[in-house]
Amino acid sequence: MDDFVRVCSVDDVPDDTALAVEISGRPIAVFKVGDGFSAVEDICPHQGASFEGGPLDGEIVTCPLHGWRLNVITGESLDAPGVKIETYDVEIVDGDVYVRI
Repeated sequence: MDDFVRVCSVDDVPDDTALAVEISGRPIAVFKVGDGFSAVEDICPHQGASFEGGPLDGEIVTCPLHGWRLNVITGESLDAPGVKIETYDVEIVDGDVYVRI
């Protein structure tokens, strides 16, 4: 698992919003999406807010600050075409969430 870093237990990730973590100084938002997990840059491109506390509906998170919506699988904004946040590979090993940085 080159470049993968353990960030939390699968049980730490809420069902309906992000878990905000930091890896090597990078803010990362981890989401439980269906039976899997995703991780994205935890900086809303609108005004820099964290996604933690913003509602997750399927693959779409809504920023709690001003309501921008982004897909947590692709990183694409639903409200600003062409705007995209960084996404990260996620692996689950023995009940722990690992993110590739």
